[in-house]
Amino acid sequence: MPAAKKTKVAKRSAPAAVIATVPRETLSKLVLKGDLSGLSETERMDYYFRFCEHLGLDPVTRPFDLLNLSGKLVLYAHKGCTDQLRKKYGVSVTDLRGETIQDCYRVTALGRDHTGRTDASTGVVKVGGLLGDNYANAVMKAETKAKRRLTLSLCGLGMLDESEIETIPGAMTVDFQSGEPIEPDGSPAPPREAETETIVGEVPPAYWGPRNGPRPSEAKKQMILVEKYGPAKRYEVRKIEDQGWRVVKIDSDMSGVLQESIKEREAATPKGEGESADFHKEKEKMLPRMANLLEANLASNFLTADEVSAAKREYNLTKSVEDLTAVYKKYHDLAAGRSLDADAKGSVS
Repeated sequence: MPAAKKTKVAKRSAPAAVIATVPRETLSKLVLKGDLSGLSETERMDYYFRFCEHLGLDPVTRPFDLLNLSGKLVLYAHKGCTDQLRKKYGVSVTDLRGETIQDCYRVTALGRDHTGRTDASTGVVKVGGLLGDNYANAVMKAETKAKRRLTLSLCGLGMLDESEIETIPGAMTVDFQSGEPIEPDGSPAPPREAETETIVGEVPPAYWGPRNGPRPSEAKKQMILVEKYGPAKRYEVRKIEDQGWRVVKIDSDMSGVLQESIKEREAATPKGEGESADFHKEKEKMLPRMANLLEANLASNFLTADEVSAAKREYNLTKSVEDLTAVYKKYHDLAAGRSLDADAKGSVS
């Protein structure tokens, strides 16, 4: 009796298996832009599991998550994703090259996959004003970015890695089921600060630097704009139609948050004997200046979050006007020194 002829069953690709019943308009957004916002909760989960299966990844380890990017829902890769891909497709990093460019550190990762195909990717982080462990952590972060981007590129996945999303304004990780913002570890995301943009004026000449001399570092540019237009969360220089280059102030409630935090600490701190009403009035008067100092230099990376906490604690423990002045001067001089160091590094590079 002749053996039965085997019928080869072709595997259905991940997208085709999921989108069979998806409306044409949603299908267009999914295929052309990778936008999952038009899919239902069930369809998104089905797409996720089949996409993982298509790549040979374990969906239980959550290799991908959803990102709200300018109103689109797109997949981005977790650390576990690139680790699994490297093992499955034999991706090897053959060389890492690091260099400092102005106030940034760039790492170029070169590598190949199991077929011998080669590729290169870069990872860049800002290091201006960073010292010690903070600088070392930033360098390692650049290496991580470069290696993960290399892995995704060699595997043909044109998507973001989790190490990149924190530098994208307005990007939010969202829950697959509820669509609500969450942290990358799955915990609920804290409320995001609302930002306002205001065109405040012309670009100071010092921002561009001398005509034939070294350009100021990005951190120094921010300090130039802070000195000219006052504290802000950050500044941007944009070319505005019919106006030319203008300074745009991007603000939030950061200063108010810092002031409230200082006030809360003040209320919880026992008052010392002999503290006069005049002293408390002076302390209240200096509070906005102190908050503005901390806000501006925290945004410019000239003060760390730990140093800002220490400054608030020391401010609350002051017993005289001289103590107030000393605390303010201490952190003002600390930030100013780091600003000069960053400017010097930018000039050398």
